[in-house]
Amino acid sequence: MKKSLTQALGFCAALLVSLASCQKDDVRTTIQPGAGATLTSSANNLVLQQTSSTNNAVTYTWTPVSFGYAAVVSYSLQFDKKGGDFSAPVSFDAGTDLTKTLSVADLNSAYQTKNLVSAATTPVPTQMDVRVVASVGATAPTVASTPTTFTATPYAFCAQPSTDKAWTLIGPAGKDWNTDIALTYDCVAKTYTYTGPLNAAAFKFRYGGQWKDDLNLGGTWSDTGTTLNQNGSDITVAKAGTYTITLIPGTVDLVGKKITGSSYTVK
Repeated sequence: MKKSLTQALGFCAALLVSLASCQKDDVRTTIQPGAGATLTSSANNLVLQQTSSTNNAVTYTWTPVSFGYAAVVSYSLQFDKKGGDFSAPVSFDAGTDLTKTLSVADLNSAYQTKNLVSAATTPVPTQMDVRVVASVGATAPTVASTPTTFTATPYAFCAQPSTDKAWTLIGPAGKDWNTDIALTYDCVAKTYTYTGPLNAAAFKFRYGGQWKDDLNLGGTWSDTGTTLNQNGSDITVAKAGTYTITLIPGTVDLVGKKITGSSYTVK
């Protein structure tokens, strides 16, 4: 009797394991991916600038994807060259959200990763493809939206010059005569730019964070910009406001301590 009871209990245990296994199989068979998401964007033609690298560039939104059961769906944006097969995409994780905002630097990095930016030539409008991919796990099938094409003019990113080799803006128009304001260097145009508030006060451009050897530039204020002179007069901003100041430094001769061909623009 004891032996029969033991055998019966063993049979029941095996049956329960079998049923549990079947239930797991049933769960797997309920993964039925639906149609891909519909992807939309806030802009399809952009001009990217290094001076605005931290600004938002574009926001993507998409419709949810169903996998046939109450799954936690994760999404990612993928970028590839126009007409690419997305075998090695540039991806940005969006988690479970149905929207993702990319900064100027984010979007530009996609162009750089795909070798669509040249530091030797002026960037031109270039197309890329983007899609959104939905997933419920590493081993589960994914669902990708139909790729859409957009155009952006990227910038050639380059490392900023060290302090002793860079131009800055200094003076109470920015902060004071003891505090330099960094300018962003454009390695293609060979210019330095500052975008931000300026007081109705004076400023100058100086090289290397010091006044040594008269390696600074001054002149007069113009609402559009004008030529600059080495060790010229303080430039007095006519009216406080937010400006984009671009310095074209010209030729800097560090041996002869001469600067020629310098100017600036204002927007």
